[in-house]
Amino acid sequence: MLAIAGGAGAAILVAALALHQGGGSQIVGSTARRSYTVTRPQTTFAQQNGERGLLLASFPLFATSVAAVSMGLRSPAKSGPGPCAVTVAALLAVEGVLGILTIGIFVLPVAVLVLFACATFTEFRMTHRGLSAGSTRE
Repeated sequence: MLAIAGGAGAAILVAALALHQGGGSQIVGSTARRSYTVTRPQTTFAQQNGERGLLLASFPLFATSVAAVSMGLRSPAKSGPGPCAVTVAALLAVEGVLGILTIGIFVLPVAVLVLFACATFTEFRMTHRGLSAGSTRE
């Protein structure tokens, strides 16, 4: 789940940096001698919204990475995904809901995947003898 969420977060960031929004605008003017056209180039999401837009576009990838690392480093003695993973998943959901009219529609699927990974987190690491936690060798 987290691999898919990470891929979607990376796709959001690449799209914000590379894809052009809408068409370029043209301004047509004229003088006594001739008419002229000035074309304004297309801009990307990051160019149009600056550092704040880039921060919002990069947060899904960052939150997915933090959740994956915190669940991977979670102590076997503790159950659940941990407060760090749940916190970044909740913040990701908040970003998706608050920005629903702009970038939120793309962030919500990532938030759902990270929240699902937190909800279904189980201990999957191997012990030092090659046995998973709770299994016995017969």
